[in-house]
Amino acid sequence: ATENGVSPAVLEQMARENPKLAPFVRGLGGPNSPMKFIAFDPNVRTAFATNVNVVVVPAPADISFAQYKQAVVAELRRIVTGKIEQSLATIGGNQAFRASYRLRLSLGRTVTVQTLQYAFLRPGRSVVITYTTLPALEGSQAATFRRSAASIRFS
Repeated sequence: ATENGVSPAVLEQMARENPKLAPFVRGLGGPNSPMKFIAFDPNVRTAFATNVNVVVVPAPADISFAQYKQAVVAELRRIVTGKIEQSLATIGGNQAFRASYRLRLSLGRTVTVQTLQYAFLRPGRSVVITYTTLPALEGSQAATFRRSAASIRFS
């Protein structure tokens, strides 16, 4: 088993059994993968599955939240060509940087998605929770994404 508890063989089997979800499933592979969790809507629309994922990467121990927010925005600016809506949020007593934007992805073909991210600076690590759906589904998914985000807790 990998660090995240899923063996490469299981991931490959899931990808074979769910070809439309293969790009998402394969993102979990490897013991050093920063992607620690992904959940997706099995109802794939226009070759895209609405999903939520959690990415954890190391962060300098001495970085301030303001510096962290700046680094997250700089990273987003490298991949997002349009507007990035930004705000701060407190979830479960933890400060988060919230970003919402549209993004063009290449998944065998190009697809535009609507993304909502919550970035948390934890001791020595960055935890980013990302909700992604098709722009046409943004309204119908908004309440689900809000409820999910409100439930985030760290132990």
